[in-house]
Amino acid sequence: MRRNRFLLTRLPVLLALGLALLLVGCDDAPEADHSDLPRPVYVEPARLQPALELVTLPGQLRAHDESPLAFRVSGPVDELPLSEGDRVSAGDLLARMDPRDYQRRVDGLKEALAEAEAARSLAETEKRRLRRAAEGPGVTELQLDQARAALAQASARVERTRQELESARDNLQDTRLQAPTDGVLAQRMVEPGQMVEAGQPVVLFQNTDSLDVTVDIPERLLVGGALTGPLQVRLPMLGEALHRARLVHRASTPSPATGTWRIRLRLDEPPDGASPGMRARVLLQPAIDEDSVWLMPMGALDDREDEPRVWRLREDDTLEPVPVTVLGLQADRLQLAAEALNVGDRVVSVGAVFLREGQRVTPLEVEASR
Repeated sequence: MRRNRFLLTRLPVLLALGLALLLVGCDDAPEADHSDLPRPVYVEPARLQPALELVTLPGQLRAHDESPLAFRVSGPVDELPLSEGDRVSAGDLLARMDPRDYQRRVDGLKEALAEAEAARSLAETEKRRLRRAAEGPGVTELQLDQARAALAQASARVERTRQELESARDNLQDTRLQAPTDGVLAQRMVEPGQMVEAGQPVVLFQNTDSLDVTVDIPERLLVGGALTGPLQVRLPMLGEALHRARLVHRASTPSPATGTWRIRLRLDEPPDGASPGMRARVLLQPAIDEDSVWLMPMGALDDREDEPRVWRLREDDTLEPVPVTVLGLQADRLQLAAEALNVGDRVVSVGAVFLREGQRVTPLEVEASR
């Protein structure tokens, strides 16, 4: 009886001790290794598609040559006959300065030139008279020298006054600011009545003989030679016609705000009616020699190595790499060239950068987007 009472009082302690030993034994057991379990992956059958246009981006038409124009003389602006955005022809008046002071200068020099020419004529007459008189007595060599000097001085005065008059006429002509070529008055930088100095910009002039299109392009579109292929521009205000263009400039760094790259295209033949400021739609097409390309989701590309690749499933559901060349984009899919791919091959469509050669996977079939 006493023994039973002893066991009953010690039973909870024995049970707790046994449970503790059991838990310690579990902690020492090795963890299960799941590294060899097949990894689930989404796959698509490889499909060939026609190489289509890349993408359409918004842009703006700009003048290739845009420069401020200025008077070569100083004075008050008298007239600005055109409004911003007006189209002009070569020689059209863009601005006029008050010409009165310059006109008075021209008129005064005309009178001075007439007086100088009259004085030269008198000096020539006196020289001829003394030369004839020198054949007889009464005229010295000194008198002849003085006559020659007076004629030379009068002739120099005529030449100097003529040059001053020519310069004054140029200044008077420079009170008229004219369009150097056909183009557009983009901006009036002063107002009538304003005093301006020589060389101070008066208007911003755009030469429309050559027209460019500026467009901001996402970084992903710079891959695959998209800018080296045929480039086309549509000007919605002028209809649906497409106009050929070529790349003339690409920014060396992206915009800090948007991450896009500013490019500039030159229209081969600007259409009639095209004007700086018009909206444009730029159609980019990758430089693809193939008639057909492999279309893959972006997640199918593994670019961890120097040579881009996709992952193909073998018959035993292990992975092998297939080298590819990125040609560009078509909608939201990559355009790829790959000699080793076959139509219908099972290709991993998502998470390619996390895979390795020979890895066993469990394919989850999805239908490729057409």
